[in-house]
Amino acid sequence: MTKRPAPDDLPHIPITRFQKSPGDFLDLADRAPVVLTEDGNRRSVILSAAEYERLDQLERYGKADQAVLENEMDGAGTTRRD
Repeated sequence: MTKRPAPDDLPHIPITRFQKSPGDFLDLADRAPVVLTEDGNRRSVILSAAEYERLDQLERYGKADQAVLENEMDGAGTTRRD
């Protein structure tokens, strides 16, 4: 399993800077979530579509099934569930 960075370790970008060149930060979000700030406070987080789908699956199926889901998504063999 990939270690995920802590929220404080993610790139923090002021919203005004994001508005000037959103494409740059959307590309960055493909590699790691990007925190948008307003007045120095966290306002929003930009995620890649793949990361959003991963989080959605975790929420839907719970952490107990995380390994099964990751195996299925990676196509890494089959996992039998009783």
